[in-house]
Amino acid sequence: MVLALALLFSISFASAFSVTVPSQVDIHDQEYISIQVTNISSELKTLKINFFAPTETQIFAPTEVSPNQTITARILVKNTLRDYTEINSKLEIYLGSDLVEKELLLRYYPSSEVIQQEQQENNNKMLGALFGFSSFFTELGNFSLVEWVALVALVIIAAFLLVALIARAVRRA
Repeated sequence: MVLALALLFSISFASAFSVTVPSQVDIHDQEYISIQVTNISSELKTLKINFFAPTETQIFAPTEVSPNQTITARILVKNTLRDYTEINSKLEIYLGSDLVEKELLLRYYPSSEVIQQEQQENNNKMLGALFGFSSFFTELGNFSLVEWVALVALVIIAAFLLVALIARAVRRA
């Protein structure tokens, strides 16, 4: 009986900390995720947090948690995605040798930078359709040296043929 109580007691304190974290987070440009970690044990423990997400993140947390102390760690998540996306991400929190894993649903919305870039691209397309030559001049900037030499040669040949055509038309008249 004493052995069973000792086993039950050791199992109940196997994870001597608690974690509070939101189950889903909406991310527009960038968002902070707050995590509360409480050290229930009577020992000073080291804290390590791993967060797995498809965009850039930074973790702000102390390295140690005192006995019976609650700390707040923050994770900065930056949005670099172009479209609305939902992603399940994984959060691992180690306090000493104990581990708690949580899954978070990250909902990425188009950031204001992406929206501004798309509006600028649409404006450029409208101007290109209005004047018609914008895509031609844009492609000229992508020419290699060989393509430039070929273009200049073709322009010279076209100019020579045009002069010859005009000279012939003048002679006949």
